[in-house]
Amino acid sequence: MRTLIQKSSFAIIIMALSGISSFADGDWGPALGSTIPTQLSATTPAGDTVALETLAQEGNGLAVAFVRSADWCPFCKRQLIELSERAADFDKRGLTLVSISYDDTNVLGSFTEQFDINFRLLSDPESKVIDAFGIRNEDQKPGSAGDGIPHPGIMIFNNQGVLVAKFAEKSYRKRPKIDDVLAAYDASSK
Repeated sequence: MRTLIQKSSFAIIIMALSGISSFADGDWGPALGSTIPTQLSATTPAGDTVALETLAQEGNGLAVAFVRSADWCPFCKRQLIELSERAADFDKRGLTLVSISYDDTNVLGSFTEQFDINFRLLSDPESKVIDAFGIRNEDQKPGSAGDGIPHPGIMIFNNQGVLVAKFAEKSYRKRPKIDDVLAAYDASSK
């Protein structure tokens, strides 16, 4: 089940695609039109801290893939590899592409090296960014291995840090189609 919610400069468009219903009744993450919370940062595998609002300003905006884990989640691993294969499509649009997970930097560094990932995988080990976006999976028991994982999905922010599109699948086993994400960005930038 997939929800595509898109905001253009002319109107807010909610698209229900071929029998698709919303994730948690459309309540996934921040509302369209909201901005990236200030002073939110994550860490690269090299140990550098990067601010999300700064990443959005690097070009035409920021595409953030929230993933459960590059360590143990096979669906996340497949998505990260696919995003890496399609990173040039984001680059052509001037979008900075990143992923955020609760994985530590060593896990992300190993995954990046093993699969030759060509975009930034960011670490949020205390799930501060995940919590700020309101997408923590509360089904995970506190203290369990999955405590702190997000509900996976993709958010797109323009270069002012305004959320213009977001995607989520009801099942963690499915991920948004990259072509749908790119089409939503294209429509929002007109």
